[in-house]
Amino acid sequence: MFEDKKILLIEDSEADVNLFKIALEENQFSPQKYLIDSGSESIKYFKNQDPNYDLIILDINLPMYNGYEIFEQIKLKNIDIQTPVIIFTGSNSESDKEKCKDYGFGNFYTKPAHFKEYVSTVKDCLSNNLINQ
Repeated sequence: MFEDKKILLIEDSEADVNLFKIALEENQFSPQKYLIDSGSESIKYFKNQDPNYDLIILDINLPMYNGYEIFEQIKLKNIDIQTPVIIFTGSNSESDKEKCKDYGFGNFYTKPAHFKEYVSTVKDCLSNNLINQ
């Protein structure tokens, strides 16, 4: 499912990247996956590229540049506003949720600690944001 979709995952934790890939397999999702593993690489990427993705999945807790700063670069680059940019983070803070809402992110997902819940959250994340495209 989702073979024709392109997603960009911006995540600095190798363990979280691997877990995300496993969750995709568990859900039998096989989108084209692209990875940027740091905030600074994301900033460089968005300054120099004109990416075309169906979904951008962004962690807010990244080194050097956080998810909010990366989102600002996405907006400055005028990336298609139809591309959902969603937060997938370890934070469950109400202030982070509120800030993400204020910034205009598509959705906010907290990474669950338990594997089955993680797989289910990834399923919801992709289904809710890719199914109607």
